[in-house]
Amino acid sequence: SNRQSFSFHDHYLFDNRIQSGHLRNCFPLWNKPRVIQTVLLNLTSGSASNGATVVITSSGPIKGKQFLSGLGSVAAYLGIPYAEPPLGKLRFQKPLPHQPWKQTLEATSFGNSCSQSIYYEDTAAMVWNPRTPLSEDCLSLNIWVPHPQPSSPVPVLVWIHGGGYGGATASLGLFNGASLAATENVIVVTINYRLGALGFLYLPPVVPGNLGLWDQQLALKWIKENAAAFGGDPSRVTIFGHSAGGASVNFHLLAPKSQDLFAQAVMQSGTANAFWAWRSPEEAKRLSLKFVHLLGCSEDNKISLGHCLQTKNDFKPVLIGKVSDEGSTFIHDLFSDIKESLINQEQLLKGIRMLVPNAPEDVVQSIALRYSEGNHNPAKYRSALSNLFTDLAIACPMIEAAGNIRKTGSPVYAYLFAHHPSRSSWPQWTGPHHDAEIAYIFGTLESVFPVNQTYTEAEARLSRKMMHYWAEFARTGSHSQTNYILFNQYSYPFLQLSLSPPSHSHSCNWLCCGRPEDFQNGFRADTLVRTVDEISSEI
Repeated sequence: SNRQSFSFHDHYLFDNRIQSGHLRNCFPLWNKPRVIQTVLLNLTSGSASNGATVVITSSGPIKGKQFLSGLGSVAAYLGIPYAEPPLGKLRFQKPLPHQPWKQTLEATSFGNSCSQSIYYEDTAAMVWNPRTPLSEDCLSLNIWVPHPQPSSPVPVLVWIHGGGYGGATASLGLFNGASLAATENVIVVTINYRLGALGFLYLPPVVPGNLGLWDQQLALKWIKENAAAFGGDPSRVTIFGHSAGGASVNFHLLAPKSQDLFAQAVMQSGTANAFWAWRSPEEAKRLSLKFVHLLGCSEDNKISLGHCLQTKNDFKPVLIGKVSDEGSTFIHDLFSDIKESLINQEQLLKGIRMLVPNAPEDVVQSIALRYSEGNHNPAKYRSALSNLFTDLAIACPMIEAAGNIRKTGSPVYAYLFAHHPSRSSWPQWTGPHHDAEIAYIFGTLESVFPVNQTYTEAEARLSRKMMHYWAEFARTGSHSQTNYILFNQYSYPFLQLSLSPPSHSHSCNWLCCGRPEDFQNGFRADTLVRTVDEISSEI
């Protein structure tokens, strides 16, 4: 396929993509690359003390750093290498476990960020810039543990960052796990994995492809093996990720060799079947068959297949969700030269053709009419294109993935984050935009608010509530202590998270609901569904 399609998290256009169902490389859509100087990042919020703690791991002794954060004290172990540096003969090869060390490793500062180009030029996006040196020698992880170490094993939450498979890093201040660990008495881990061509080039048999996913899997093995040494429960490891990180979580849900490495999964604004997540060599719809194969069911007999799907329960509990205005950042960047991105009708149609390049003109017109609801004004055109992008890139693939997982018998819970920060570098019209919920989950609100501005007490309460929800899911694999209800693919219930009390809503626009029929039977079927056979069977 030569069709161009949009990624989301970093507003990348995935082109020159990986062949044969492999994840896509990416380059910036609107601006030429501009590498920004990086500076070293000190350990974030909280006052560091002279206290230090040493943990004996399978790799060797590791010395951490103790400090105050959130509601208590935390020990941080930063920059722990889990793999041999992927240099020389190991470049473009699957990762190898790091050789054990005998001397105590001083794990008190973040490791390198994986090599990448940095494109952001506006202040709202500066939060995503790596603050540690860029290097190919970057395969490390960071661990935050409540201090003193828990007397009973606690859940472990492992964060897989997004960034379009080509950007970001585990050491971003936004992803600092100290507050979440201290507040909820859980262990938080963030991991680095190879990005861009170094992580996702596919030239078999020389370069096997999807090396970034192999990196993630090796990190999960290290975490599983060493969780108990830090006071964690290896049977209660939850992987969670956003955007490309959410899609990565989805791939591990499908990968047989990843099954024993975690117990629960959280996918935030990203799933493996989203059109931006990868490139299929053919326009086939095999996602459901992949579920069948992984469950050991045969598709030859529909009756036995149905029974098998109803009785198997090999998949993990899943929490999945999005923010209410995912597409607004895409619109903001695409029309940054237009005041408040107030577009006209022709620009709306042009945007639709970019998003759905194979759609006949009558379908393009139908999309414009449906999403603008017949209103002819710039603000409505802007929201129409934003909602279409939200559906294509996030909502519809997410609902489809949730429905498929739910069919296996696994519990699936869904959320909708619907709060726009009281003070933000983003324009007010963008609403709750892509990645808006991350700071609330990690308890790192100070990292995203403009200089000399702060969040409200209500926003702090929302953050504490969301930290508790995510930690409760990691502890129990369910939301029995919250207001979450099981996802139902026919009514699409989401728990809405905002400053108001949690309530149930239905996040379902035209595409996801199959209305009208020309959406369901036309371009959507050819655009959204991608085979996952090759990626998940390889890792």
